[in-house]
Parts: sequence; structure tokens; C-alpha cells
Amino acid sequence: MAYRQRQTSHGSNYYHDVTLRLNKSSNDSITTEVSKEKDSTKWTNGFEFSFACLGFSLNLHSLWLLPLAVMQNGGLTFLLMYLVMVAVVGAPLLLMEMALGQYSGMAPAHLFHHLCPLLSGLGVCQSVYALLTIMQNVAVMTWISQAMFLLFRDQSIDENLLYDKVISKDDHDIHNLGSLNYNLVLVLGIVTISLFILVSAGLKSVGKVNMVTVPACFMIIIALTIRSCFADGGSQSILNLLQPKWNNLTEPTVWIEASCQAIFSLQLGTGVISTYASYNRFYHNIVRDCCIIMAAHIIWVTCCLLLCFSLFGIARNPVQSGSGLWLVTVTFLESGLARLSNGWLWAGLFFILLVLISLSSVLGYLHVLTTTLQCVNLCLVKCQPMVFLFMVAVVFALDLLLMTQGGIHIYHLLYTFILQWPILLFSLLTVFGSIFCHGIPFLVTDISDMSKTIFPHWITCHLAVDYYTLLPALTSASLGYFLYSLHHQTLEDPLQNFSMSLPQEWGVVVGWCLAILPLSPLVIGGLVSVICKIKEGAQFKVSHLLQPSDCWYSNEHLSSSSPALDYQTPRSSPEYQTRGKQRFHSDC
Repeated sequence: MAYRQRQTSHGSNYYHDVTLRLNKSSNDSITTEVSKEKDSTKWTNGFEFSFACLGFSLNLHSLWLLPLAVMQNGGLTFLLMYLVMVAVVGAPLLLMEMALGQYSGMAPAHLFHHLCPLLSGLGVCQSVYALLTIMQNVAVMTWISQAMFLLFRDQSIDENLLYDKVISKDDHDIHNLGSLNYNLVLVLGIVTISLFILVSAGLKSVGKVNMVTVPACFMIIIALTIRSCFADGGSQSILNLLQPKWNNLTEPTVWIEASCQAIFSLQLGTGVISTYASYNRFYHNIVRDCCIIMAAHIIWVTCCLLLCFSLFGIARNPVQSGSGLWLVTVTFLESGLARLSNGWLWAGLFFILLVLISLSSVLGYLHVLTTTLQCVNLCLVKCQPMVFLFMVAVVFALDLLLMTQGGIHIYHLLYTFILQWPILLFSLLTVFGSIFCHGIPFLVTDISDMSKTIFPHWITCHLAVDYYTLLPALTSASLGYFLYSLHHQTLEDPLQNFSMSLPQEWGVVVGWCLAILPLSPLVIGGLVSVICKIKEGAQFKVSHLLQPSDCWYSNEHLSSSSPALDYQTPRSSPEYQTRGKQRFHSDC
């Protein structure tokens, strides 16, 4: 691919200088060596990348938060609004993250540093968020695995299974965490060792594991959905809860809530999609992958809603349902699945589904963490299994705090204040970085070139309008609305949905301090970038903080030094390349 001279509003020949430096013949031998080294860390085939991204998008949010949002905001009406937001916000943002990762070939810690120096700390923020999320998901896998063992051992569903039998909560709370539950510590050890075995082979194992877990998840949820729909009250509950409330179409807050749910359900902004895409070859059809993932995600969400609504009907108690762990272990398990014949068997299948979903998410977040550590010290690339072992050991040590009798309080505290709203901010900053640094015209052109696809005029224009206006506006509104809702929730009782409460003196303060924790690297990274630019000696301009570095274009340069592809052969004339790079401007 020939380079284009990227003239931007900065009014300089910066990008042209980058092109000249990258095209020096003296770098040809280095380019060949680096390209061979990069090829050894690529996906074996495109299916592994698609399954890895799809497995990551099948998260617990679709099972224990999205159904409640649909039920509380208008049933079928909100579902239609959600699907619109998936098309307007979810799909373009997913495609953007794929494009940034594949174009740069960099993990988030390097990606944002070279894309936008002002956002140098964003990749580290995503890594901190990934560590906290792994901690939460591993705790869920541990509790669910212990509950599953008790189910198959006793072949019955006991009352208060999670809180009494698994956690042994008693009267312990955040003031008094109690003692360690050694049965849970043993299960936690088994879970972390299993994680290490699955990820020790690196990228190859992640793709293979997801190629097994994704079909298994779909088969299990379809089986559970069919069984619950044919149970007493299941089908009627689906009809009742999906009754449309068309007045909600005129409510802006409901549309914003749908936008929040679209980002949460796809786990966008976490850096995992960009990390996975960085292992793609430069010419890989991410447009096709994005369409496949969105279609599968819609099928997944539909199955989740049918399953949850039918279980609400079987439970005959859809009002006091709680959310999160309370929803799946009390409402669904003890009030819903327990009413089915051989309910313990169906409950065990449901728990297997939860473990597989959590596993797919943890694998993605582990790769974000390991790539961040490898960015700090390149020598760690050669000893990747040891890096994974270190990360798994850290997760085990952190999760010991949640394996206490009152550890469930810490889990809900972290879940309420940390595990949701930061990804809205990360998504917003990713959009702004793409707009002001890489440029939307070049982003759309790069997506077309990397995917070897020529977009029609109407797709190019609509995608650009979405990136310039709808995506930043809706993401900003979603972030503001969610923080406003969280603030009002903390004024009452932030853990009331879990039948728990925080200490009035310091509970809310600690919660907000924890919420700021993942954002501290963002501020530090921005300050360090400003100081470094000032120390360079040249006249400092704010625009320098929004200019990509030379390395940002290195992956495109490496791909252009490889043999010509069939896609490029009939379009190799200089005239066609000039017209191709200006296609976006001529279309719009």
C-alpha cells in the first residue's frame, strides 16, 4: 500500500516527514526481520480471531443486568431501542477498536501512547480495569464452581445456597469480614491453575479455547431456553414482560440507557478487542468479522432475554429480583429452576454456562495485562508463560480477600463503583483519539483498505457522520447519565439491590475513591507526555500532544514491504492509488 501524505489541521508536513523516514532504503533489512518476528505472533487463521472476540462479547451482563433493564424500561420497546443503539453505537465502536488495533499492530499500552500522546495513560487505565475485572470474574467462577459441586453432590437445590452453603456469610459484613473459607480457597486454587493451563500457550490457546466455549455456550443457553419456555408460566411471562410501551420512544433518558446497555453488553472500551486485533495480519477483513460478531451477539441477547423472562415467570416473583449474583442464585436458581423437574440438573447446566462465559472474559483481560507488562520490558516476550504465571498468582492473592465470609460485600462494592462506568469513559476517549489524531477520513479509508473492501457511497458517508457526531454525543451522554444515576443511587444506598448496605460514615467515600483508582494512570500519563514534549527543546504546542508518533505508521510500512496481494494487483497504478486515498473526500 502506498503511503498518503496526511495533511491535517495542524498545518505542518509532519505526516509527510514520517512517510519519507519510513521509506528510507536503509531500513529495508530491519523491516524484513521485524516483519518475520511479527508474523510468528499472529492468529493462525481468521476464525480464531472471530471466536475470541465473540467469546469476549458473551459476558455476564447479558444474563443478569440487560434483562432487568429491558423489563424496567418498556419491554419490547426498549429491546428495539437497544437494537438501534447496537447498530448506531455498538457496531461502529467495535469496528473502530478493531481498526486501531489491526492498523497499529500494538497493544493498548503502546497504541494510545503512539496515537495520541495526551492519552498515553489510557492503555494503563484499561490494564488496571482488566485486573479488577479478572478479580471479580475469578471470584464468580470460584463461588459458582463450589455451588455446582454441592448441587451435583446433594442432587437438590438448598435454600440460600450461595450465602449459607457456599460463602457461609452468617452476620459478617464489610466491618467484619470474618475468616477465610478454606473450601473456597481450594476451589480458587483449582480455578487459577486451570486458567494458567489454558493461557500458558499464549495466543494459540486462546483461539482454540474460544472455539470450544462459544458453541458450548450457545448450545447450553438454547437448551435452557427451550426447557424454561415450556415450563409452567414461562411462555406467558415472556409475553407479559415484552409488552411494548411506545411512549418510551419519546423519552431521551431511555435512549441513553439503551446506549449504555449496548456498550456494556459488548464490553467495548476495555482494550481487549484492540489487543486481539493487533494480532491480525494487516490485510484482514474486519468488516466481515464485525458483521458476524454483531449477528451472533443479537442471537445471544435474544436467547438470554427469553431464558431470563421465562425464569421470571416460573419464579412468579419478578419484582423483588435483585441483580447480579442475587438474581442468578436466588431468583433464577431457588425460585425458578428449583420448580422444574430435575431442577438441580438444569441448575448445574446453568452454572456451567456462567463459568464458561466468565472464562472467555478472563482470557481476554489476561492478554491485556500481559501485553502491558511486555510493553514495559520487551524481554518478557520470550518468557510469556512466566508472565501468565505471575499474573495468575497476583489474581489468586487478590481474590483471597473475597474468599472470606464477608467478601461478598467487597465484591458488590467494586461491582457498583468500578466495573461499569469506566468503560464508558474509555470508549469516549477512544473515539476522541480517533477523531483528532488519526482522522475519521483516514480511519474509514484504512478500514476499507485493510478489509479489501470498497464501501458504497452511502455507507462511507453514514459511517463518517456516525463517527463525527452520533458516537461522541451518545457516548458522552451515556457517561454523564450513568454517573448521575450512580450519584443518586449512592445518596440512598448503593448496595440496596443486593440486600446489603455500606457504612454511613465512610462507605460511599471509599466507593468513589475506588471509582477514581482506574483513572489515575490517565492523568499521570498526560502530565508525563506534556513534560516530555516540553523537555524536547522545540517550541511546545498543544497540537503536538494530538499528533501520532512515527511508530504509529510502522505496521502499515511493514505490510507495504511485503509482496503485492491479489487485491492490490489491478489497482497498482499511481493514478488509482491517488484516487483511492481521496475516495472518502470525493464521496462525502
